[in-house]
Amino acid sequence: MIPLIIINFSSKSTEAAIKYFLRQAIASLIFITAGVSIISTNKINYTEITRIIFIIALIIKSGIPPFHFWFPQVIDLTYWVQCFIILTWQKIAPFVIISFIFHNSIFFYIFISCLIGVIGGFNQNFIKKILTYSSIVHSAWIISTIIINFNVWIIYFFIYRIISFSIIFLAYFISIESIKKFIVINNKIRFKVIFLFNIISLGGLPPFLGFLAKFLSARILISERFRWIILITLIISSLMALFFYCKIIYISIIIQSIKISFFRKNINKKIIFFVAYSSIFLNLMSAPLVLLI
Repeated sequence: MIPLIIINFSSKSTEAAIKYFLRQAIASLIFITAGVSIISTNKINYTEITRIIFIIALIIKSGIPPFHFWFPQVIDLTYWVQCFIILTWQKIAPFVIISFIFHNSIFFYIFISCLIGVIGGFNQNFIKKILTYSSIVHSAWIISTIIINFNVWIIYFFIYRIISFSIIFLAYFISIESIKKFIVINNKIRFKVIFLFNIISLGGLPPFLGFLAKFLSARILISERFRWIILITLIISSLMALFFYCKIIYISIIIQSIKISFFRKNINKKIIFFVAYSSIFLNLMSAPLVLLI
């Protein structure tokens, strides 16, 4: 991951690489220490303390609250491609290991992720920061399903990855870094609409693809005893997270735009058309899938 961050060498990428390396190294050290303690005591089964230490190390690696402070900083300093990898690919290994190490303390991280993800995203104007805190909220959904059904969390993560790719792809090629840029962009209204469809899908509103992921997770949580408290918390946090999604919609549609083009000149527009309309097709195809479940 470090070479990918510093592939476009600059002061920002160097700072991001150092911050990323320090947090990941500390988490790895904690993880290895817990593993060595198991080997030294000749115990095959995990104790309560070692489970907590393992989970803390994996939570730090995933950028989940309360150990999330490095996460928004690194995302803000990286480029769009590296941002997408950190938001998605970097979390696969920690989530897989968490699925095999369960402890009751995991519920604490679910609740605090809902709280921090919503509060952190309220006053953000930059797309990267909004995606970061949105990722924290989605991490709470993923962790809640990962401890119940392994297949559902893979589906949820795959859907989240598709939506994140569509948003980051369009944000990069239309050069939208902040919400304020929606006011001065009017070159392609259809791209604004497609971008907003993906934002709404990330929020989990029907009939878009993001709703399918949350519908599957909610169905799993309802079937489990006493998990309805977690489900209510997740739904409330998702509804509150729609506030900063709706802020993007308000600025881009309600406020009158100035005709200024921000398209990157070195990019083939056919690729943008293909990815944009493919994301719309994938989002809308979730409606019949919900009826079949």
